[in-house]
Amino acid sequence: MLSENVRKYSILTCEIGALYHKAAVKVGLSDTAMQVLYIVCMFENECLLSDVIRLSEISKQTVHSAVSRLEKEEFLVLKEYDKRKKLICLTEKGEKLAQDTVVQIMELENEIMNEWTKEEQEQYIILTERYFMKFKESLIKLENRLE
Repeated sequence: MLSENVRKYSILTCEIGALYHKAAVKVGLSDTAMQVLYIVCMFENECLLSDVIRLSEISKQTVHSAVSRLEKEEFLVLKEYDKRKKLICLTEKGEKLAQDTVVQIMELENEIMNEWTKEEQEQYIILTERYFMKFKESLIKLENRLE
């Protein structure tokens, strides 16, 4: 069914996901709240709600629920970006939460990546991007065949 390398890659991807779940639990966040905060921090404490939905791999409804909860707890505010889009902005309280949680995870990721040579980092990014683009292209072809 799966080649040995695809199986190994899939297992590693699942295990990495499990580590992120464990990290979320450790810092006292739900997986979705951690994803929202992480993505907002990637964009320097504000980003479009649609970007969070697209990048999180979590259903729109679940993201909206987490955002609503974080907003009620005053960790973020939603601002009108244009007539159809909302901008998520961390509040001062949200920035503190992010510093105590997801920023620590980001620092760990930076430390790990910085253990690699510049060439290893670049190669990892190139191969991951190539895999992503080919997989995306192949899924589109599969969807078209199934229609």
